[in-house]
Amino acid sequence: MWENQDITGVFSTWDRNTGSSMRVPNTDHTFGTPYGSYAVVYPQRFPNYKSPSKLVSPDIDKCGDACFSFWMYRNGTQVHDMTLLVRTNGQDVARDFEMAADSEDRWARGQLYLPSNIGGCQIVFAPSFPVLRAKLFALDDLEFKRGRCSPLEDVNHPSFTCDDGNTHLTSDKICNFAADCEDGLDETHCGTFCDFEDNGTCNWSREDSKTRWVLEEAGSSNHEPKLDQTTATESGHYVSLELVNANIVSEPGRLVSPFLFNAAPSCRFVFWYYSQLSGDSSTVKVRLRRSGNRFDRETTILVTQGSKRVQWEKAEAVTSRVNHRFAVVLEGDLKRGNESFVVDDISFDQCALPASTVDKCDKDMYRCANGNCIHRNQLCDFADDCGDRSDEGAGAKCDVSYPGRCSFELGICDWTFRDTRWRLHRSGSSGRVRPDSDFRDHTENSIYGNALKLPFTYYPRGTTATFQSPVLFQGPFEILIEGVTGSDNNGAWRVDDVSFSDGCTKSANATLPTLITPTTVLKPSKCGSDHFVCKNGHCIDSASVCDFKNDCDDGSDETGVSDTAIMEAGPLRATSKNSRVELFYFASKVLRNEIDFNVVAFENSTSAPVAYLTGDTGGNWTKASIELGDRVAPWYLRLEANGHQGSSRVAVDDVTMVECSSAGQKRGAKCEDDGMVSCPGKADECIYDEQFCNFVKDCSDGSDEASCDRYPGRCDFENGTCGWK
Repeated sequence: MWENQDITGVFSTWDRNTGSSMRVPNTDHTFGTPYGSYAVVYPQRFPNYKSPSKLVSPDIDKCGDACFSFWMYRNGTQVHDMTLLVRTNGQDVARDFEMAADSEDRWARGQLYLPSNIGGCQIVFAPSFPVLRAKLFALDDLEFKRGRCSPLEDVNHPSFTCDDGNTHLTSDKICNFAADCEDGLDETHCGTFCDFEDNGTCNWSREDSKTRWVLEEAGSSNHEPKLDQTTATESGHYVSLELVNANIVSEPGRLVSPFLFNAAPSCRFVFWYYSQLSGDSSTVKVRLRRSGNRFDRETTILVTQGSKRVQWEKAEAVTSRVNHRFAVVLEGDLKRGNESFVVDDISFDQCALPASTVDKCDKDMYRCANGNCIHRNQLCDFADDCGDRSDEGAGAKCDVSYPGRCSFELGICDWTFRDTRWRLHRSGSSGRVRPDSDFRDHTENSIYGNALKLPFTYYPRGTTATFQSPVLFQGPFEILIEGVTGSDNNGAWRVDDVSFSDGCTKSANATLPTLITPTTVLKPSKCGSDHFVCKNGHCIDSASVCDFKNDCDDGSDETGVSDTAIMEAGPLRATSKNSRVELFYFASKVLRNEIDFNVVAFENSTSAPVAYLTGDTGGNWTKASIELGDRVAPWYLRLEANGHQGSSRVAVDDVTMVECSSAGQKRGAKCEDDGMVSCPGKADECIYDEQFCNFVKDCSDGSDEASCDRYPGRCDFENGTCGWK
């Protein structure tokens, strides 16, 4: 008889139950009825969390060369783990088992092959739940059979047929970013690529409210742009976000993808957008929606707010590893009727899990339970590189060979806080999270995961917080992770999934010298979180820091700040007479004599301004095209902004050098008329004399580098040291 292992202090034990008395699963696997029985365990609901009881089999006389199979049902807001142990001679050894994909919220088969060298044994199920969030594990139809296990695909019922009836696929093969049908039919209707032309919205569905997504022809739209991204024509199509009634408080409108499955860690959701959002109150978010429980909150992976670029922009949202069914949600919330947000050319990039293509892994590689090969430095790093989590499980010996690792799902492990400013950010009981906490952790890629957090809200700018690892060998040494608060009250540092490489050993009793961190006593203490503390203890408004004015009597608010901000490129090569630099600049609240923005060229140790950009751009990005002309190498290009008093702001983006190549300059007149010389092999091409034999092919045929005997001591060290000693 299977029984609970007697663990002192355990509140959660395995019980026998039926579907008629349960919300999920509402049927057993054996009969598929509400009156069939199964074994089930829940996490206990008390703050002093203990591991649930293990479920242990009776003694089995001969375990070798047998297949142990079972059906498992798991349900919850985040991944929870089942470890399968084989107990022989009182010793428990964890074994990696196979599990059917798409195993959440349904009965799914798992199996383990026991090799012939095992004698008598017991089988032990050891569940693990994240604190206060996961819901249950259920088991049914446990079975031993002699011989090897059959492929899992043979025991799950196919739900999809393709290739003219010759291929039958289970549900985990549908919309998994990989074409398992030769004709690709299993991925055709999944919405993973959509240009909104021939197939409408490609099975993306609308969830409308006071804000809604609309499929439009670009030229017929009542807002910009009048050309779509795909075809760059007025007859092209896109989806746009519009406010139905500007007089009513808006609710977000959602565009939802079909349900997808099993995204790889490298997965990216890519789309093009054209934004005319005017402020931070209107937002468009990319969210992940978990299948199953409609009450689970969505996880935000990208937020887009106001933009004045008025051009098509490319966006990438990092989907990362998702090992269950999920949908991508474009959620838009407009606050003004004259705003719009347009999306085109949706796609998913690098989302398919790698398929095993080799029978044996190289010696520096690790073979996953599913047959994939990964590099050993990817083991036990809290990333599911295998695709079946076996690189993070018992077979990889993560808890034995990798001390100091911590996912913060069950606490802070062996790490310690040096102060109380770091806090373990976790969701509340029963899977609930605070309304303002929709960020995801790294371990579970979900808002229901745990991570360390240093919020800026509660501490003055510059506050330091530290937490430290256990002492490790060889060394001894320990790692300190230090965060320093910034000025944004909504900002925070977050840390998750700390791990060390193989070979470190945790010390049992070694100690390190006490690290004394210099501290500064801030006086007076009345400075609030929205104020800056000067070195002399006086308080000033945070907005007055780094504004080119000494608001602190001691000037400490401007420490490290110069009246001139400089960006420089160089050394640069020689340029043609037609060369120019193009850039976009943004000038806001610029009054007369408040700020100077100059483009300066440095050549032969002398500087010469080539352009002065003045005036306010009215809150818009403005393009500037500036002639540079002939420049002799080496030279430098510098952007200078000289700040005076006031609240002026200047920004620069997309700096491009145009028609700068001096190679093969065509001259209508003689080269000498422009102070240049002809290329030896191209009489109609001109270069400067100093461009001969400079290891750069300035002539299009390279003839300026062909005969350099009159340049003694010349050496590129490609064929020796050329007589240099």
